[in-house]
Amino acid sequence: MALWPRDWRMLPSGETLGDVAPQFLGHSANVLVRVESVRTMSHTANTFGGYAGRIFLQMRKEIRRRRLEVGEAGWGIPQPQPARLRGISATKHYRVAVIGAGSQGMSQCQGLLAVKGIQVVGLSDINVERLNQVGDSMNLASNTRFSDANEMLRKAAPLDMVSIATTAPHHVALGRLALTSGVKRILLEKPIDVSLREARAFREECIRANTLLAVNYSRRWTLDYRAINRCISRGFIGEPRSIFVTVGKGELGMHASHYFDLCHYLFNSNPAWVVSNLEPVRERNPRGATFEDPSGFCLFTFENGARAYIDFSSDLGPKDPFVAIKGTHGRITVDEQRMFWTLQSRSQRLWSIPFAEPLKSSTLFSRVAADLLSRPPVTATEESGLVALEMVIGSHLAQRRSGHQVTFPITNEDSEIGVTFP
Repeated sequence: MALWPRDWRMLPSGETLGDVAPQFLGHSANVLVRVESVRTMSHTANTFGGYAGRIFLQMRKEIRRRRLEVGEAGWGIPQPQPARLRGISATKHYRVAVIGAGSQGMSQCQGLLAVKGIQVVGLSDINVERLNQVGDSMNLASNTRFSDANEMLRKAAPLDMVSIATTAPHHVALGRLALTSGVKRILLEKPIDVSLREARAFREECIRANTLLAVNYSRRWTLDYRAINRCISRGFIGEPRSIFVTVGKGELGMHASHYFDLCHYLFNSNPAWVVSNLEPVRERNPRGATFEDPSGFCLFTFENGARAYIDFSSDLGPKDPFVAIKGTHGRITVDEQRMFWTLQSRSQRLWSIPFAEPLKSSTLFSRVAADLLSRPPVTATEESGLVALEMVIGSHLAQRRSGHQVTFPITNEDSEIGVTFP
């Protein structure tokens, strides 16, 4: 059942979905028109016609004109507002640099340039041809393009934020360059690194330097997963006890780690142990022959007793992610490919809710950057990035131990598994 006005109902707690899914209904009382009012206007227009009909059409036009936080009042059609700087940050201009001009670096530049007040003043990559291709497509000036990250950090200074969009083995090393150059906001692509020891050390270095460190697990910034998290936190499905994820054919570090972090986010609990079944790597990784990133499946138990099963096996075919969250009194399902999610509450009534916006890298990165530069509580901190890396390394260790449980936290000594993933 789609969430249209005629189907509107109050949820068991007395709240409406608009309270937790603002892509449909906002919070401003002088603008928000409840469905019963819309229903009354429609009945009046149909009954009396003429003047009443014209009044109804004018009111409907006004309702549709006034956009709320991220949606149009009462009409159930998502109209998300673009990412924007907030508070005092909205009055400032920020200088941002990106290290890495691959597909993710290009998406990050697109996302940054879409936010008013953010200027991309530096892009670096050791591959000059690729650097210029991205620079040309983004209309970046030639003096903002660098083949050496150190040179960029010197010449583009002062920088308000540096984003590192390379493969994982270089994340911490390049993050340290940014840290020593005095940058106070550093964003690392996921996973945070391949070495848990180095990632933990870098976190401590950032804390001592009073530098904000975040990891780009972008589902934490999506409007829909945030709305889902609010539904869970307000008890609409009771206590979440199980999450089931089928990704399609994927890789442990590159794809499954997104859902490891998502489970950590939705359960609001750290992992306790993992068992895994990872497949032998038989194909050359498209990101380089040195990378080992297997397919397979993993089962996690969390400290609060909840469970998560993530299947990214090679026999699942093309990626078609589906997430099912089962609580003690209801459930939520998410179909990422078809862009909708459902909520079945305590009353057993089922709502079907279209995505507010697609899971597009550049769009999500706009929200990531605006979040970090506006300096509210950050959605994906270095701590959550470390937990996700532990879950990846724990999955490798469980496979090596013939399916035996690996408990968390993992020691620095056990974490050195000698595997390089992208």
